[in-house]
Amino acid sequence: MTENSDGLLTVDALRSMIRGGSLGLQSRQLLQLPLGIGSLASDGSRVTSLDLSFNELCDLSSEIGRLTHLEYLDLSGNRLTSLPTEIGMLKNLKVLILAENLISDLPSELFSLDFLQELDLQDNRLRNIPLELGSMRQLHTIDLRHNFISHLPSRAAVLLASSKLVRLESNPLPDPIPQLVARGQKALAHYVAALDDAVETFEAKLQIVGEGNVGKSSLLAALRGEPFVENRETTHGIEIDTFEVKHAGTGNRLTLHTWDFGGQEVYRITHQFFFGQRSLFVLAWNPREGVEQDAVESWIRRIRLRVGAGATIIVVSTHCDTRRAEIDFASLQVAFSDLNLRRAEIDSKTGTGISDLRALIAESASALPQVGQKVSSRWGSIRDQILGLAATDPQISFERFVGICTQNSVLDPGEARTVAEWLHDLGQIVHYSSDEGLRDVVVLNPEWLTKAIGKILEDTLTRDNLGVLDHARLYELWSTGDRSGYAESYHPYFLRLMEKFEVCYRLPDTDRSLVAQLVPYEKPLLPWERGGAPHDGHRALRITCKMSESAPGLISWLTVRHHRSSVNMHWRNGIFLRHPIADYASEALIEQSTSTTVELEVRAPSPDLMFNVLRDSIEDVICLRWPGLGYELRVPCPTDGPCKGDFPLKALGIFLNMGDQSIRCPYCFEQHDIAGLLTGFAPKSSLVRELSKLTRRLAKIEGHVADMAHAMRRVIKAIGTEVSDCPRLMTLTPTAGLNRVYSTTLSYELTLWCEHSDCWHPLDTFYKIELPKGWVIGIAPYLRFIAKSLKIATTVASTGLFSFTSDWNMDAVKAKVELMEEVVHYLPSDPGAATESEAPLSDSQLTPAEGHALRGLRALLFDLDKNQYFGGLRRVQDPSGSYLWICQDHYPLYDPGLPSLPSHSDHTSSGTNWGLPK
Repeated sequence: MTENSDGLLTVDALRSMIRGGSLGLQSRQLLQLPLGIGSLASDGSRVTSLDLSFNELCDLSSEIGRLTHLEYLDLSGNRLTSLPTEIGMLKNLKVLILAENLISDLPSELFSLDFLQELDLQDNRLRNIPLELGSMRQLHTIDLRHNFISHLPSRAAVLLASSKLVRLESNPLPDPIPQLVARGQKALAHYVAALDDAVETFEAKLQIVGEGNVGKSSLLAALRGEPFVENRETTHGIEIDTFEVKHAGTGNRLTLHTWDFGGQEVYRITHQFFFGQRSLFVLAWNPREGVEQDAVESWIRRIRLRVGAGATIIVVSTHCDTRRAEIDFASLQVAFSDLNLRRAEIDSKTGTGISDLRALIAESASALPQVGQKVSSRWGSIRDQILGLAATDPQISFERFVGICTQNSVLDPGEARTVAEWLHDLGQIVHYSSDEGLRDVVVLNPEWLTKAIGKILEDTLTRDNLGVLDHARLYELWSTGDRSGYAESYHPYFLRLMEKFEVCYRLPDTDRSLVAQLVPYEKPLLPWERGGAPHDGHRALRITCKMSESAPGLISWLTVRHHRSSVNMHWRNGIFLRHPIADYASEALIEQSTSTTVELEVRAPSPDLMFNVLRDSIEDVICLRWPGLGYELRVPCPTDGPCKGDFPLKALGIFLNMGDQSIRCPYCFEQHDIAGLLTGFAPKSSLVRELSKLTRRLAKIEGHVADMAHAMRRVIKAIGTEVSDCPRLMTLTPTAGLNRVYSTTLSYELTLWCEHSDCWHPLDTFYKIELPKGWVIGIAPYLRFIAKSLKIATTVASTGLFSFTSDWNMDAVKAKVELMEEVVHYLPSDPGAATESEAPLSDSQLTPAEGHALRGLRALLFDLDKNQYFGGLRRVQDPSGSYLWICQDHYPLYDPGLPSLPSHSDHTSSGTNWGLPK
């Protein structure tokens, strides 16, 4: 009998459920702890792991404190509002999971748990970051995501600067903290520490958009009180200036940084880079041309796509004294109910409505969340000095920028770099600190930059040449003409920046680049078209991305992003690609069939690898470039014909989990197997099972190389969801071999690996460390996982298909991996950890035990390498958006540095020479 007459679990029942020190009581609708559970600690039942997740617990009785052997406690998914003080009696506790509860405060006794390593508090009601956690020496992971934390005191810098992993995403933290969180804890720690001398700042960005020749520049001049100018010159690129209003609430002086965007279509894709979420927008249109002609609704959609919901847009009709504004504003408000739309009517020539518009702008800008925020006075002084230079120096060297920081008492080079990143995120400068070719230049005036790019995008000869830009023309385009001439020394910088913006890419073995926005509209003759039957021995995977609105520039960005797979078959609405590794025999077609529909098809003997890279890339570009764009992935109906039906990918997965086996197409009425429809979209098995299956195939690798490479990509994605701020592929091997594996403490070599796709390899250097046996047992789940992964990686790399750049002998590399596998084989399991057999949350994630072990290795790595040099590995993003840690040999594939351009040093520019960086 497992329950008493009241339906409650008895102590005998609890005792019978213990397996290897683990007691699983999850998802039992428990309203309270089972009576007598504490007695398990005194009757010889050594419970080290207790899972009480997803019950109905509203509080914990003091009896929890009697389970003193506990090392792992999972209380996630309950209704706990607090923890009892007895939690402090669990002195052996290593992992405490409290996610998805209602906890708003932590008892001080929790901070006395000296052996606690992980604390998961995501999805609770905490309003402050518990600073006492910083004093817990063993604690290496603190998950505070999805709480109500809205403020970080300067004292939090100590915690953030430590080796502890602190997760703060999805809290209502004010700008720029979310951007700094994305950049990493070191940048966030610099910002928070600088708040010691913080002062309130009152400034905002005002962005003026609309079609060309509607009066945007005249509107701005009128707002500044300047006289009206007849036939004002058309704006090309961006014009940047300022004017001041009074804060609607405090009366403080509020500085508005105005960005006047040229309305020409050629600039629109690049202008989207400067549409900021912290901005107030003014959308100007001319009633004499009409709402449709001036594309008012299209501009509102464009802003929403780039900025997302909540943006404030003032729709301003110009020339109101000569033509009445006819606009159905109420319908616009209904259609864009997720935006804050305001309206005004003005005439810049007569001044009608200007004072009302100025007041409306002051009111709207005052409501922006960043206005009135506190910023370090030192950082503010740096910003003011930099903005003051922008009028005369469109750019400066980073060395000079650091000098300005030093003048303002910012002496740490790391903090100076964070200041530059902060100003970059604000849109006030352009600086890429992690790019080899761009890090030495700080652009103070984006107008200087966008006009240079605009000269390329407006070049008729490049357009007539099917988008191919001859580098010999750059001198003519950039160094000659009127005042907009640029020194030849900047030409490589501009071209590299265009690559960074994914506007163009260098054509191999030539002095030319392809400007993707200027490729022809005509579709070339392709080897195959969508929907046909693939060759014998090949499979086809297809997916459709249906967007809520058109995404201008999507195909152009994908063309540049995947240029290493290019076969020179590209047009304005599509690209045909071929995997650069010929043995994969993988080809892909990406085509925008309508303004809101993108089709992807990949054909290969094993198409999963290339297909999922491209699918992830499409989603990454959409989420990165257009946060406000809704989209849905749909699986085309496989019925021959072809059928025009399709199925929502997300719904298919839900149906399958609910037990449905088939689904009928609403167009051809054929019944289709759901699992078959999901082939290639959802993993057939967990990552561990897939690795085990492929490991058994290592002796017969022929025909499976692409499958193995795809499995390794799944590994990189899985470990990236757990840790992205340090390398994750590594071997840990005892220096004395297996002879002393049972010793209490052992000397190990920790070797990091390059994560470059298809050529994973160890570095030539390693960390030598002494580790206690118990600690190694704790990280054994990840070592087992990564050993299987690296066996596959070395097998793929040894096929000869790829360039193996390390000096390591391949046999020696395999021997290291096998030694690590043998070590973890002989190690006992950790009795206090989550069971290794426990399923991951999804088939593409690590198990809880593997994730815990990886985060433990991260803590070790941060302690070993205080400067985070990591053997020279550098973090990059691959075309699908995943973070990789790459060696110096492979780094140029992701950052090729400045291009070498044809020299015209004997020419003299007729334009202004801006000179070398100052």
